[in-house]
Amino acid sequence: DMDGRVLAYFALIENRKGNKDLATKYLSKAIDNGLTRGRLETNLIDKKLREITVKELLTIGDLK
Repeated sequence: DMDGRVLAYFALIENRKGNKDLATKYLSKAIDNGLTRGRLETNLIDKKLREITVKELLTIGDLK
């Protein structure tokens, strides 16, 4: 299986393309593969990018 962080980025891409169902599927799989909000935030050093990314992912689904 693919790393949850990569799947989260796929979710962002699909969300921006308007493919909400696919974005939700990718984010769900990312969470199943161990992605958490804390893990994602740890890997995004740039504060602005981190805030934008988390905010957008939260529009797709719930990050724990």
